[in-house]
Amino acid sequence: MIGDLVKHHQLKGLTYLQLIDSLGEPSNYGEPDGTIRYLIVEDFESDIDPVHGKTLDLTLGPDSVVTSYEVSEW
Repeated sequence: MIGDLVKHHQLKGLTYLQLIDSLGEPSNYGEPDGTIRYLIVEDFESDIDPVHGKTLDLTLGPDSVVTSYEVSEW
């Protein structure tokens, strides 16, 4: 699903409000570098600490418009 989103939908140029309207509330709030993060998947093993995850990271410019994005795995 994330592949379809980044391939077929224009994310760059969306305003913050358009982004929230399309994708919902982000997983993080108030990052100092202007990054909005959507958690795609998070895997756990036997304890409460996640061992793997994937996020959609969007960078907002000073006018609250998406300037770049990337899918990150950790």
